[in-house]
Amino acid sequence: MKYIYLSSFSLLFSFLTNAQNFSNNNEPAVGFDAQYFIVDSNITNLSGTVGNSATWDYGSAIGYDGANQGRLDQRVRVLDPNSTAFAGDYPGATKVIMIDGFILNYWFSGASNRMYLGFVMPNTDLEDIQGIYSNDPQLLMEYPFNFDDEVNDQMSGSMKFTINGMAQNEACDGVSFSKFDGLGTFIAPDGTTINNVKRWVVKDTVTVTLQVFGDIDLIREQYQYFDNDASNMPVFMHMNLKAVGNNPNPLIDETLVLSRLRPSSLDNAGINELSSSQHLLYPNPVRTDLFLDGEFAGAEFEVMDMQGKEVMNGQFSGKLNVEELEPGIYFLKLTKDASPQTFRFEKLQ
Repeated sequence: MKYIYLSSFSLLFSFLTNAQNFSNNNEPAVGFDAQYFIVDSNITNLSGTVGNSATWDYGSAIGYDGANQGRLDQRVRVLDPNSTAFAGDYPGATKVIMIDGFILNYWFSGASNRMYLGFVMPNTDLEDIQGIYSNDPQLLMEYPFNFDDEVNDQMSGSMKFTINGMAQNEACDGVSFSKFDGLGTFIAPDGTTINNVKRWVVKDTVTVTLQVFGDIDLIREQYQYFDNDASNMPVFMHMNLKAVGNNPNPLIDETLVLSRLRPSSLDNAGINELSSSQHLLYPNPVRTDLFLDGEFAGAEFEVMDMQGKEVMNGQFSGKLNVEELEPGIYFLKLTKDASPQTFRFEKLQ
């Protein structure tokens, strides 16, 4: 593993601010399960607000009212890797940070560092996308990780996904940047002021080469705000994921903003942006009701099994009860204004 680790503070300063660092003592624990509220992703990302006396004011951020889009919150969980379907691809993982319907992040955390072993992005236009950094994992932190510390690293492994029904498994490599770049006051979307908040930023780019499409870059940028007096999981997250190829239009471009504290302003703001870019199908896997973020109310729908047999059809209302389906993989096809879109989901027992 090739990396550069930078610290700009003396040992004395580190000792005095030990409570304000990241360490194995404030690692999130398996079993965490919490409700986060979805925030309008059109808000300004305060990425440029850095320093040891920063103020991040998200007090005017707007949340969803849940009336039209069917959802205003998102579950975030910390799982035992062995409880997930992809555990065999990440043998060294000690935990999985799962944002339902968005991403599963496989971590190793030990006494001295935190490493990123890869991810699963479920139900994208390329079906499940997996990044598996088995050759060279991504170093995120070396403990203690103090204010203004940063890690620049390289990672390599393989990328799994499906194009036109054909499974792909290609070599990939990438670069990453991780930094504890801010310490200060956070104003939450409900107006609550929280002091001594830490911000951790991660930016990485992973490149995979395909014979037909050429190079595809999967680009991640996330900002996480921590109030470790309350929880070892973030109080607020701003995340963007992109897949960029030769075409100027990204294959994937998804922004998700989540808050532990419910926004005091609830509106439909951002619903068009969310539906046009993300179309999040959730929960996925599903046992009873399936929801879809997007402008699909009134669309004709078909549900097909893996053999292409139609098992359900009708008019989509934004929610679909699939409780009677047998466990397995299905495809939901929605047609509105002569523009069909297909989504993959898994039905559980």
